[in-house]
Amino acid sequence: MICGNASHFFGRPVSDWTVEKADSFDYQGGVPRLRPDGNSAGFDEAMLRRLRLLLARPEASRLDALVFAAWGAGDDLPSDLIEVLVASRKRLPALKALLIGDINLEETGIGRSDDVSDLWPAFPDLRELHLHGGAGLAIGDLALPGLERLTIESCGLSDEVVDDVLAAKLPSLRHLELWLGTEDQGGSSFAEQFEELRLPDMPALKSLALRNCEYADELAVVIAQAPLLRRLTRLDLSLGTLGDKGAQALLASPAVAALEELDLHHHFISEGMASRLNALGPKINLDDPRDDDGYGPFVAVGE
Repeated sequence: MICGNASHFFGRPVSDWTVEKADSFDYQGGVPRLRPDGNSAGFDEAMLRRLRLLLARPEASRLDALVFAAWGAGDDLPSDLIEVLVASRKRLPALKALLIGDINLEETGIGRSDDVSDLWPAFPDLRELHLHGGAGLAIGDLALPGLERLTIESCGLSDEVVDDVLAAKLPSLRHLELWLGTEDQGGSSFAEQFEELRLPDMPALKSLALRNCEYADELAVVIAQAPLLRRLTRLDLSLGTLGDKGAQALLASPAVAALEELDLHHHFISEGMASRLNALGPKINLDDPRDDDGYGPFVAVGE
């Protein structure tokens, strides 16, 4: 679960960048994070001014990673941020990694976002992309030849975004992570989208994470039979509602047994079925077994 801001990104420590710290900030050893004034949740004009001040510094031309903190729970969406970044692309020629929405749940939830598709032509050399969002998120035609890691964390991901991700042209991608979320929070993805999953335009993919899913049993059934699974080393179906039905499908799959790692933590699997999974073969994470208390299984992050 998201309980605090990122401590590291793109292999280096993350720390808040402010005008007061501008001269002493370790631009080579650290990654700057921009957040609203006073640690408020609002994504306001003051934060955009802070971004413009960072971009005006000579160090901006050497920045290869940027992190942006939470935006507000009201009408403040990061469209202005996208516009400023795209307009300033010539000031960021070395940019290789973006984290948009470094969320601390004490500040806000992860349900708001916007159309970020203008970023891809502006920054074609991205190697790592990490987005938080839900309602309003749009990624369009995603084609980034050097992207190695893609993460989209959501409490309700749309079926359109899932389709766009699965159709993306990402020949260098090694890790794909989608938090699918719940229908109550705007999620509209469904298990059949992952049937016969092959991802031919992601030939380097080795790690697949489909997390925080309210239909985790149905998802496990189709993923356990997907052709893609035969070339993966790691599968992550954690943080969702996985129970014995999904666990049985995983147990019956030779491709699952051949994995190196299987992450199922935060689950609703019975003790007997968990014992069978532990003997399956892969290094497995079955931490955080949950009890639905009669109300039905639930995802880890629902708002």
